[in-house]
Amino acid sequence: MSNLNFSYPWYSAILALIILLVSPFTSQTLMYVVFVIQVYRLVKYDIVVNCIDMAFLISFAGLYRAPGGDSLLALFILLFDLRSLLRIKRMSAFSTITLMLTSVYLVFRLGGKITTLFFMIGGIMFLWILSDAKSVFRDEKILYSFIGGTAVSSIYAWIFTNSEAIKAIVGIDREKSSIVVVDYTRFSGLFADPNYYSAVLIFSLIGIMILRVNKKIKPTLGYVLAIIIILIGLLTISKSFFLMLVIILVYYTFSLFSRKRLAAGMGMVLLLSAFAVLAFSGSLSMLDNIMGRLTEATSSAELTTGRSIIWENYLEYILSHPLVFLFGEGIDAPLLNMVGTHNIFLESVYNIGIIGLLLIVTLLVSIFKVLGRDYPKENQPILRFLPFIAFMALYFFLQGITMTLTYLQLFIMLVCYFQSLTRYEE
Repeated sequence: MSNLNFSYPWYSAILALIILLVSPFTSQTLMYVVFVIQVYRLVKYDIVVNCIDMAFLISFAGLYRAPGGDSLLALFILLFDLRSLLRIKRMSAFSTITLMLTSVYLVFRLGGKITTLFFMIGGIMFLWILSDAKSVFRDEKILYSFIGGTAVSSIYAWIFTNSEAIKAIVGIDREKSSIVVVDYTRFSGLFADPNYYSAVLIFSLIGIMILRVNKKIKPTLGYVLAIIIILIGLLTISKSFFLMLVIILVYYTFSLFSRKRLAAGMGMVLLLSAFAVLAFSGSLSMLDNIMGRLTEATSSAELTTGRSIIWENYLEYILSHPLVFLFGEGIDAPLLNMVGTHNIFLESVYNIGIIGLLLIVTLLVSIFKVLGRDYPKENQPILRFLPFIAFMALYFFLQGITMTLTYLQLFIMLVCYFQSLTRYEE
């Protein structure tokens, strides 16, 4: 049984975390101190330690910013890319050529957002570089760190949820829509938007499940962490979180039956049945807002909080402009009706065209194939599909093709996938 007493350079990491947590209440300039410590660790330690650090900081992305508002995590990834180029031994020729073509294409679709371009290419190159570091995806400490960061940031955000200092940096999102108007505040952790926060919570739950299936985390700790994340997730009042939670629990139930754990599988069936009865009967008060958003919607517009209308407008515009469909309007293109796409696939086509989207997808597929070469092709667990299902489902309702967070989520998705292929040996 694996435990959390792993070898790791703790002291400077703990110092950086303390400074990060106190900086909103003292001076945001201290974020630069955190950044310097992170750069020191980049130079001193190997790529696995660097990735453990970044996994922990994902849920702090909204807070870890320079006084001007720029993401220090995105800047660090650029430095990570430059540093890692010196460590690369042998890369796939196909993925390298695809990366070069994608980068050149994005430069031509740049417009005026140079910083955005650098951060976007930095995120893509980050994944490409990691295809040469297969040990990262075999190391469960990445998931420990990601889950731990999610738990710490969530508790921190909950304690200081009404802090003006935190609001000034992160902001609080209230549901705004011309279709649905509500009067409650949704908990969003250290993110401005609860839906991006929900995505982090969902992948944390998937990580816990995979660690538990592989017996890389003790049962009590795994269940306690899962319960904490589920309870916090329900505070987001997110429909997507709730629906993905149900999918995760159902998927986990099937995985138990597939591994001949019939008693545990039947226990999950009974638990899911009881949960469904309580949810739809209104017996769980903390689910009232979520269930109301799901059951009281009278149209697709209400059910998707106005997104279906937004998708229709963007789709109509793209299909009526063949050149936009092929090449996009550019990374700096104005939003239609001053509203984002709320769909990463529509966003990609609108900004960089189907050609740009296909280049990025081709690169990601090539990276995936390189990473998957050393894993057995037979008897792969059913659980391995869940990270892909989660990412596709969540980002069907989210945008972020230029956001560093999107590429970090793709990184965690790949870690979850390859960790799910790890065999536990008695």
